[in-house]
Amino acid sequence: GNVTSISFCENRHSIISASDNGSIHVSRIEYMNAGSHLKYGKFERVREMVLEDGEYITNINHYNTELESVVVMSSSQGNICGFDLRTMKIVWKLDTSPNFGYVSAFAINPSNYWLCSGTSKGVMTLWDIRFSLPVSTWAHPSLAKINKMKLFPSTTSPDKNYLSESKQVLCAIDNDNNELSSWNVETKQCTEIWYSEKYNSSRKFYDNGLTAIEPEATSTMLPTVNTNNSKKHKNSVNSFTFLDNNNYYSFFKLQLPFIVSVGSDKRIRYWDQLNVDQSMILNGVEMEDQNISYKTYQKNSTILHSESSNFESCSSMTLNSSTSSIGNIPLHYANYNASSKKLNGHMDAITDVTYTVVPYPLIISSGRDGIINIWK
Repeated sequence: GNVTSISFCENRHSIISASDNGSIHVSRIEYMNAGSHLKYGKFERVREMVLEDGEYITNINHYNTELESVVVMSSSQGNICGFDLRTMKIVWKLDTSPNFGYVSAFAINPSNYWLCSGTSKGVMTLWDIRFSLPVSTWAHPSLAKINKMKLFPSTTSPDKNYLSESKQVLCAIDNDNNELSSWNVETKQCTEIWYSEKYNSSRKFYDNGLTAIEPEATSTMLPTVNTNNSKKHKNSVNSFTFLDNNNYYSFFKLQLPFIVSVGSDKRIRYWDQLNVDQSMILNGVEMEDQNISYKTYQKNSTILHSESSNFESCSSMTLNSSTSSIGNIPLHYANYNASSKKLNGHMDAITDVTYTVVPYPLIISSGRDGIINIWK
């Protein structure tokens, strides 16, 4: 079958993967500490499960407690559960409502015992995993699918460097203007937005910031997962990444310096969290990208960061040097030419992105065209 989701577990030396044929595999990478570096051995499968009745896993994550190694999974039939790899038993299960669409994304904060789920209809639900009960439910005003959700450090909290204390989730919204929005799960308020102003199909939602609405419940039928990517919006964020390791914060003395987002418009966007006007498109640019500017403004309690382009201007907002930076981490652009398409990298939608910090910083992107690019 096709792999639907993958996650590291057990101190990042095991990988758990799920397939659309209902199978779930846990594989361990043998390693040994050879002085100053790790030496890796063979890749061995250590656990295997198969779901029944055509059900399969759509999203997967993992966390450890003192007694449990818990895999968090959402399925094509709307179930969300925590499964202990040590006892091979379900430790908790959440009963989602089919009225709100299928679960397309979730973020979990195990230290504070909550999980936030997002659906194909833009509905977000905060859950208390100790009692398997929903705490609150709200919806994005566009009612668009939530493509990805991740625990996000708060930019206003004094402990913003620590994800374990965060009450924020960052969401990639499938609403045709490359929106990323950060939501406070406690207050149900949108605190910050990053979007492309040139795709103005959803700007009406930003007139007064971004206000959550009551979710619609129009159908009692179990929703089905739509795997047809051609129905996705032309300009939506599929995935994003940011510096989320506390050790990196301490070592590099960074404070939420960047977000990198990718999507169906084949672009890799770097959002600078300290100086938004230093944000940019990292890969090769088209003609309409030749004069891009970034600005920050506020509507009510929501901070908005927008990307806009001016077609009439002759000036160019391209890189003027061969070296840029993500916070204090250098990114080198060898032979960069903004008018050339050689560094576009992807001929189709970009589906995922991640980064490395050591031994040196890299951005890794994967596309629907089957290409995996490594950007230095």
